[in-house]
Amino acid sequence: MTTEQNDNMVEESDDTEESNIDLTSQDYQDIIIALRNEVTELRDQVEKLSNGSGRKSQVLEMLQKYESVSILDISKEIGISTKNVSSQLTYLRSDGHKIFTDNNGRKILMPKS
Repeated sequence: MTTEQNDNMVEESDDTEESNIDLTSQDYQDIIIALRNEVTELRDQVEKLSNGSGRKSQVLEMLQKYESVSILDISKEIGISTKNVSSQLTYLRSDGHKIFTDNNGRKILMPKS
């Protein structure tokens, strides 16, 4: 294959790709609107997490709200699995929160000293 033939093939494939993408002005506007909506949704999710409405914060709020609370009760109220609640308790402990288990298996948050 000569260089000229190769160049012609590249040009043909470029033409083919361009013909497959015939977007109108309205298509571009629709894409921009969809992207803006997605960016807004992602920004809202980040804001929620940074404002403390993440799962770890929700578990902490429940521990602060009740004198003692079971993992099952936390999972039901927040809508996450008991395994996830246990993970959140581990993260809270690593953040320095003192969380103990009473004789009934319920979790108790001790005030930070």
